[in-house]
Amino acid sequence: MDEKFIQEIDELKSENKKLKAKLRVARDSQLRTYDGLSEKADKYDELEARFERIQKKVDAQAEDEGIWFMAESGPEAYLQRELRELHRVIERPMLKLTENESE
Repeated sequence: MDEKFIQEIDELKSENKKLKAKLRVARDSQLRTYDGLSEKADKYDELEARFERIQKKVDAQAEDEGIWFMAESGPEAYLQRELRELHRVIERPMLKLTENESE
């Protein structure tokens, strides 16, 4: 094949990629503004960011040996029990959310 022809094909492929990317951005923008979806999408993004911050904190605490020591007194035992319950309450819904995302 002619080098000029190959170069034109490569340029068209490149332009096609750029146009597809612009189309994706335009579609996302259009969807976000259609019927109040922009506000809903922003709220979803905010909730997702909160979820990620909570999950990071829960994961960090789960690995922190300083938090999960053997209680030697009544108040320590109470704090340990409440901390474990808090982790159960947080982790259960998060497990369901992450399971739904993988489906």
